[in-house]
Amino acid sequence: MRRRHFHIIISLAGVVILLLIGSVLAVDKQHGIPANGKCNDCHSSASANPSKLKLSDSNLCLFCHVTGGGGGIDPGRVGDNKPFSEGDQAVVGTSGNSHGWSTFLPIANNADNPYGLRFIYRCSTGDPAHNTQTACTSAGGTWMPLNVLIERSLQKFGECRKSEGTGEILYCSTGNPAHNTKDLCTAAGGTWVYNQTTCESASNRTNFGARWKSLATCSACHMAHVHTRNPWDPSAPTTYTTGGEGRKFLRMDNNLNQLCEECHYWMKPTTTYNGVSRTNVRVYDGMPKSHPIGMTLPSNDASYFSTPVEPETANWASQLGGTRAHLNNGGDTNLTNNLVLDSTGNIRCMTCHGVHYTDSDTSTTDGP
Repeated sequence: MRRRHFHIIISLAGVVILLLIGSVLAVDKQHGIPANGKCNDCHSSASANPSKLKLSDSNLCLFCHVTGGGGGIDPGRVGDNKPFSEGDQAVVGTSGNSHGWSTFLPIANNADNPYGLRFIYRCSTGDPAHNTQTACTSAGGTWMPLNVLIERSLQKFGECRKSEGTGEILYCSTGNPAHNTKDLCTAAGGTWVYNQTTCESASNRTNFGARWKSLATCSACHMAHVHTRNPWDPSAPTTYTTGGEGRKFLRMDNNLNQLCEECHYWMKPTTTYNGVSRTNVRVYDGMPKSHPIGMTLPSNDASYFSTPVEPETANWASQLGGTRAHLNNGGDTNLTNNLVLDSTGNIRCMTCHGVHYTDSDTSTTDGP
């Protein structure tokens, strides 16, 4: 009888373990094709990296997403179907076809920048100690929420700067520029500065005015183990598919371009700087202005336009029940140069802008 009970207990334990494993695996599948993708493509138990990544580079994606897949973690993988090179990063008005993956966010709270970029701090004071809304407002600051997953990436990658501006890069807590490697720094009794926390320790802020200059990398927008966020692409599958194609592995929803607005904070219609909105184009106040977003087109307000640029524009609302892509007209068969509205029929950032593989030539087909 005891033996039977023992067997029952063992069996139940096995079921519980299997259920736990199943629940863990059901949360999010790994990036890659399940038939080919393996955890140890990117991870190694021997790695000193906190995430056990084989490579600690901030743009780990670029080791697989290269032409031919060679030189990456696992040559020949699907990443070579969507390759990137340094020259793809856009130099506005000059070259490139992709959003930058090695660009910095502002170090100071100032909405008067061309792209409406915010800085990493949640409080307008820029003091990391003001990390709650109560602490921020008590210090006379304005609370500027930031998605926690994006914040983690921005806290991890960047440069530690002496002073508010573009001062000398601070590598070591000793403040000595000669201690510019981790070994030299620790040998001198210092702490190697590698993220926002170590950069902006109380001593570093007091002694050097240290500020963290965040780097927007691939991982600022993408997360290899998250496929549940809603992408902008109207043709994307509504649920996870093999390999996650079309889901984009985003850190947060972007179906209404929330992800764009998270960094391009001052372009949001709902945010103001010194009481003024960057998208209020009818009032010039000396600040750079942005085309309004979050607005329904066509508008009955004749002050916006009298005649649509293209006849189909007047029928945009009818697309809400089907494909959201702006219909081709005439002999145009290129779907990649079409204007796309969000799921509520409003114009958004990505109605006019693309993120990757996008040029400004409407005669070409975008994408690999």
